[in-house]
Amino acid sequence: MERTVKAIYLLPCECGNEVSVTLAQAGQTVSCSCGRSLSVPTMLGIKALDLAEPESDWPISKSEWGARQRVILVGLVLVFASVAVLAFFHRGEPEPPAKILETDLLERHTESLSLIQTMQLWDYLRQGFSTKREVDIYYERLLAAYHRRMGITLVFLGLGILTLLGGFFIRKPPREDDEVDEIDETESPDAVTPPE
Repeated sequence: MERTVKAIYLLPCECGNEVSVTLAQAGQTVSCSCGRSLSVPTMLGIKALDLAEPESDWPISKSEWGARQRVILVGLVLVFASVAVLAFFHRGEPEPPAKILETDLLERHTESLSLIQTMQLWDYLRQGFSTKREVDIYYERLLAAYHRRMGITLVFLGLGILTLLGGFFIRKPPREDDEVDEIDETESPDAVTPPE
């Protein structure tokens, strides 16, 4: 993506100087450094004038996205998406079921249990303390799925970080104005030939 520069045209004066004008000044009057007033031609007339050379201090830069910027962007997207997914999954971490059944609490509240609660309690006690209950098996499945999701997300987070770091190690391509032309000594007029 290149930054566009307004075209500047040179309007000649009778004194020999040229006044810089743009298309936006079409039909207006401008002053020359000699003091004369010059009327700027219409847009069609301006385009017939000579173009001014851009001055060297004008910052014309190309801000193209190279491989480095693309890799860094992909790394950032992976990192932020992974962090967001980790936060979402962390909120859904399953809570462990109650492992210990307090006998004194059971004795105090047995009288106040409804018929359905009493049947559920009896079913729980009938399974015994040494066997795995359905609740425990269900929790273990939920916990295994939670750990799988978190592990996959952590892998993507690691890939994002590696991609991001890799993007910083990609060398920037040399700019056109930074390149230095090497002069071959044989083509140089100042080249000295060694005596034979």
